[in-house]
Amino acid sequence: MSVVLLSASSQRKQSLSGMLAEYGWTAFACGEPAEAYRHVLQLFERRDAAPPLFVLTDVDPRSRTVVSSLRTLFPATGIMLVHGTGGEPGLASCFQLGVDVWAPETASAELLVSMLLGLARRQAVWQRREEPGPGSSSVASGNWTLGDQGWVLVSPEGVGMPLTTGERAFLSVLMSAPEKKASRETLIAAIHGEFEESPSEKDRGRLGVMISRLRRKAEKYGLVLPLKSLRNWGYMFSGKV
Repeated sequence: MSVVLLSASSQRKQSLSGMLAEYGWTAFACGEPAEAYRHVLQLFERRDAAPPLFVLTDVDPRSRTVVSSLRTLFPATGIMLVHGTGGEPGLASCFQLGVDVWAPETASAELLVSMLLGLARRQAVWQRREEPGPGSSSVASGNWTLGDQGWVLVSPEGVGMPLTTGERAFLSVLMSAPEKKASRETLIAAIHGEFEESPSEKDRGRLGVMISRLRRKAEKYGLVLPLKSLRNWGYMFSGKV
């Protein structure tokens, strides 16, 4: 089992990584939210590998954004927060963002590993539930959906179009957002792992290029994507989901 660990504290990273290694777990320790996010994406992109668990020790805005993005893109991901003593302001809101379980910084190695094993069991059950059965195929539902754990966009007529990692992130966030609208900043964060308040013009340009390629790709499948650009703000998915 692999774990992606996010902590700004070198001491905490070393301590938790060492603890996990003693129990035979592989830990990928990251100090930056964007680094951790990209690492999770890479592991999920390897469809033959078991999805990782995500452990973080910080509740700063960028770390919270990573949690929210991972929960949207990968609902089955087990997310653990190891932070504080339980009385910190804003701790409860982390569960609304996507944290599954919390443990205090003083928690024993035995307790943390037991909690992670519980998350791993839940994650395995979710995965089996999401996997398509033998002989299954895209079925016309009248709605736009994301199938095969989000890697295929299925049209209302049942036409399936495979997605890249970036395309999957873009559509997952957009189709699950309130009113199916999302700002450019939110979409760029999900696609590129750039958790900055003001994305650069280069990032905005990359987003536009990806959307143009996605539209052309859809045309090859005989699809017209119901994407609307919201002036000076972001995008909207106007189709029924």
